[in-house]
Amino acid sequence: MGEYDKDKKQFTKRSKGTVKPFPDLNREALAYVLDSIEKKYQGQVPDEQDPEFQKYLQGENFAKLYAGFKQWEA
Repeated sequence: MGEYDKDKKQFTKRSKGTVKPFPDLNREALAYVLDSIEKKYQGQVPDEQDPEFQKYLQGENFAKLYAGFKQWEA
């Protein structure tokens, strides 16, 4: 994951030659995303009902789930 684009609400792709640091880790967002993925594999429905979240969860798109954490937690 590259830098966070606030307008698109997603992380950019990193190029192979980049030397920029990775984004700072948001432990709460990481725990939320990993918990949701774990529940999915256990056959449980995550508490989150947002259709966009469910779409990303089905596609297991970590970057989009992680980036969208703030809009879904409200």
